[in-house]
Amino acid sequence: MLSKRKISEENIYKFLLYFDKLYAKFTDLEKREFMNSFIESIEIYEKEQPDGRFLKKIRFRFPVFFGEKETPEICWNNQNTVETAVLLNN
Repeated sequence: MLSKRKISEENIYKFLLYFDKLYAKFTDLEKREFMNSFIESIEIYEKEQPDGRFLKKIRFRFPVFFGEKETPEICWNNQNTVETAVLLNN
């Protein structure tokens, strides 16, 4: 009986194959709760960007692999920013 409860690669693969059908049956509240279980925050642009993007950043509740590295967030903000610190004395 314990072996039936174990999560196997095969069980996960089967679940992922049918996930879209399962997700389609979720209520809006269930979808929101599901997303909140792994997404901490989402930042969006006020207006759609010229290239069609509207997402600025997604922060996850756990590290994900993106761009060949492990990161807690995916950021699409491609604006070049320069930070400058100046010490002024009289």
